[in-house]
Amino acid sequence: LKLQFLYLIGVSTQAQPTTESTRRSAPAVVFALRMRASSAPLVLLLAAAVDGFFWPAGSGRKRLEFDYDTSDRNQGQPKTCDAVNSISGDYTTYPYYRNGRKQHVYLVGEQEEKSGFLGLTKYWETFGPLVGRKRFECLFLDGCEWDGATCRDGPCIGLSGAACNNDARCMETAKNTCIPKECTKWKTQGDCEADSACAWAKGSWAAGGACTEPEFAKCPAVDVTLFIDGSGSMMSLFIGQDMYAWWTMLLELKRWVRRLPMSGDDHTVAEQHGHPLDAGFRADVVQFSFPKNLFGDSRNPSYTHTKSADCGKNAHECTAGHLSGDVEELVGELDWMNDKHYLNGATYLGPALEDTVEKFEEASKEGRKEVAIIFTDGKFKDLAKSTYAGYPAEEALLNRVKAVVDVHAVILHPVGATQAAIDELHDENAHVVSEPVSEHMHITPVDRMKEVVFNKLCEEYVEPPVDECEPGQAGAACAAATPAQNCTDPNTDAGSRGDWACTCTEGTQVAGTGAASVATCTLDECAPGEAGDEACVKVGQSCTDPAQTPAPADRGDFQCACPPPRTGAVGVGRAASPCELDECADGAGHAECVMQGQACVDADKGAEGNFVCTCTRPGET
Repeated sequence: LKLQFLYLIGVSTQAQPTTESTRRSAPAVVFALRMRASSAPLVLLLAAAVDGFFWPAGSGRKRLEFDYDTSDRNQGQPKTCDAVNSISGDYTTYPYYRNGRKQHVYLVGEQEEKSGFLGLTKYWETFGPLVGRKRFECLFLDGCEWDGATCRDGPCIGLSGAACNNDARCMETAKNTCIPKECTKWKTQGDCEADSACAWAKGSWAAGGACTEPEFAKCPAVDVTLFIDGSGSMMSLFIGQDMYAWWTMLLELKRWVRRLPMSGDDHTVAEQHGHPLDAGFRADVVQFSFPKNLFGDSRNPSYTHTKSADCGKNAHECTAGHLSGDVEELVGELDWMNDKHYLNGATYLGPALEDTVEKFEEASKEGRKEVAIIFTDGKFKDLAKSTYAGYPAEEALLNRVKAVVDVHAVILHPVGATQAAIDELHDENAHVVSEPVSEHMHITPVDRMKEVVFNKLCEEYVEPPVDECEPGQAGAACAAATPAQNCTDPNTDAGSRGDWACTCTEGTQVAGTGAASVATCTLDECAPGEAGDEACVKVGQSCTDPAQTPAPADRGDFQCACPPPRTGAVGVGRAASPCELDECADGAGHAECVMQGQACVDADKGAEGNFVCTCTRPGET
């Protein structure tokens, strides 16, 4: 109680802050006072007394209200587009929750400063106009559209089944919700490639690939753990005048997972130590904030994600802290984060790493790329350059993670942030990311995460081209065939495997052979122009080729046979010789001599027309 009172007095008597961040942090102590039920009335009384003493009533300021009722009096995230327009409240724009219990509220309006007793100045941050929350909640709901002032149903709202999928603007999710179309709508390569905004990613999905945006079409199998900063400063204005870093980050992450070629494995595959597909993305989300066991209070977790109980018995609900390749599970996880689970604390990363390090080590054995992306707007309290020496256990955890995972950091900064402030954040947080730092540290306004981070994520992990016809690759079987065959690989992208083909160098290729295998080739040596044609056919003999293959062992096995009525030994690999014709036994001599009762003599059976007929005496043959 004493500490709480001193904090209150300290903030109330503070000299005028000199920076935007200081002005923001000072009132955060007042607004975020942690009150136990037994002490809350007395603290409120003291707060009211101090407030009234230094800032007399009637100065035109709004009254500061503390809310120590931990019951859930807020309906949380709106469920329909029209419900967004009903968000209101003179004092409360976005109640913060810890573990599902409301902790405090914030004022609506502009930042105010009032001079009071002894010329002291009081500040509080009022976090921008209510329209900011309305715009976010509208865009966060699937299918809603924001027209600049109100939220309305988009063209896909109300459609289902065939009516949804037949509308070129829409697609149906696994939860049977109709939402604006993404490339993942298309399930066949033909449909995907017919959409100029999409690309077909080949892989081991059931359809032989998946439709996605071109930026992700060449991604290898990737597991991504998203660490998101739940510190109080994330609920500060980062874009224009009405959107805050926390809201925009959740919105961009939700849009991102909708566009990715996910593996399709739900979180139970990782939970039960199963083996995921060797294609597509899996992801999970962990919010980090407080140091471990702060206050010894379970209402103030060091980090947070859903548990199995949060996911219920229905499919596609959330990830329960495990990697998931199910789009709707990841969307459910982000919905859960938005709906009353913003920690609003500090920037301690270590406890979240402790929760995930063993998962990383196990997942890295699956042969998939393991990536961690840490989103923050400040330096890490335990792992920044100026602090990590005091946190050896957290440092050891970080080193374990970096040994198996590629660690990226995305530093979010307000529009108009000074270069000096950006450089300081880079220097302080460079210790956390993998080498080289230039490829793993991304500093960007929160509304440009897609262009700066997401669209380029796969560039680092796209493996170099692989020509499957090269020695050591599967297509080398073509060159090893007898005789050697030609090999072609039409797509040498690392993710494109099994599309090589062998073609015959000799003979005729049997249709349907040669795709990712040695081709079946035929060679008939009796065909025109081949050896049997020259040796047999062109000298009037018949030709047969028993093997009809181009293999050297089968070459020269053609057979030449004497044309009837000539007789003679079959010639193998050569003409039959001699091909003899006994004209007296068969042919003209038989007809001219024998049939006339004369004797026939054929002295040269290799020639024709040289038989001799002679008269015979009666009784002679």
